[in-house]
Amino acid sequence: MSSNRMLQFSAGVLLATVTALPAQAVVTPDGGFVALIDSQSNFGDSRKSVVFYDTDDLTKPMFAVFLGWKGLGDSRSPDSIAADPATGDIYVLATDRDATSTIQVPSPGFNIPDNTEDDYDLLRVNFNALYNDWVTNQGSAYVTYSGDGNQQEGGANPNPVTFRVDNGDAANAFDKIGEIARPTSYSPAEFFNTKLEFIEDGRLIAVDRPIAPIADFSGTGGVHNSANDIPANDSQVRLIQRVSTSPGLATVNAGNDEGGFNQGTTESWESVVLGQVNMDATTTSEVEDIAWYRDPVTGVQGIWIGESDGGTNDTVTPANNAGDGISFFEVTNFTGTAGNGLKELNIGGGPTFPDGFVLDDNPVLDPAANNGAHDRTFVDPNDGSLVIIESGFFDNPQDEPSVITRQITSYDDGTG
Repeated sequence: MSSNRMLQFSAGVLLATVTALPAQAVVTPDGGFVALIDSQSNFGDSRKSVVFYDTDDLTKPMFAVFLGWKGLGDSRSPDSIAADPATGDIYVLATDRDATSTIQVPSPGFNIPDNTEDDYDLLRVNFNALYNDWVTNQGSAYVTYSGDGNQQEGGANPNPVTFRVDNGDAANAFDKIGEIARPTSYSPAEFFNTKLEFIEDGRLIAVDRPIAPIADFSGTGGVHNSANDIPANDSQVRLIQRVSTSPGLATVNAGNDEGGFNQGTTESWESVVLGQVNMDATTTSEVEDIAWYRDPVTGVQGIWIGESDGGTNDTVTPANNAGDGISFFEVTNFTGTAGNGLKELNIGGGPTFPDGFVLDDNPVLDPAANNGAHDRTFVDPNDGSLVIIESGFFDNPQDEPSVITRQITSYDDGTG
């Protein structure tokens, strides 16, 4: 069976893939599927929906799931996405925010209030149940599933399908399984989305946005707030874990920045801060993507982080370039920050080593230009090596994206 892989693209396209699902009692695509968050009303459908594609035919979507309303007059803002490769379940981290009074009021049965306007909603989409219904009951026609058939956010599919347990369906289109606490000072209008990766059943890892607003694009024209742009306010690496398969056991700390709530959830999930990114020495880090990996040989585990630092292709004066950085954030425990952090990379002659490296647009042509701008960093599940898609967008002249591979000799060289 081919390797399963979870992907999440930042920069406007949030995506997860699963290849070669295990045999199950329901119908599944032969080659796997792709799920992405639609924020632009593609195909005339509702914004804030998850759209599914069969990897054997990416020219058109199979079906969509509208993620609905979190409460009276409030819409959810899906932010990041991850996939469970064993079941196909899609996890979505959504940001609570205030919405205008013109937004359609949800039906009473679907009006699920929240404990606080400043948390994350954790949603789970049941792919197998929806795919099976799509094939057996919908004739494989493009439809949009939702909890109440109410699709009013930037468009509407002419074929809405209500999919809820209380309507006799086998499963909900999606469930709100948890409310995740996080710093209330965080600005939901920050440019970089949260990042989410699946670790194992009951465990996800996330990188949130900076814990103080650096720039607010909701009404200030994106004005940069340099006073908040400091390492102390950097994005946090956060474990999101299930406490119980039943609601009611999530708790929060005194500052409401760790733990979880229970309002309208079907399960109990909490968050724990594992550390801060801190890839920039004097400012907050601009995290573009993460990739989880657990090395079966050494037991070392953590996330590779891709961080934006410009990536302009200045071939005349290479010192002017600020290529995107890549670092490995090692997780030694899931209970707190102790022992977690950026791991030194054995590059160069030492005796001190860096905790990251900078991309080059073309390392064969100039391995010291520091002018690379990455689109996505993957981890090869077979040997842990990096596969980096280097963007051609900033090239002068513009070029096709490059694929850069970097072998990892060992995830632990014996020195810790």
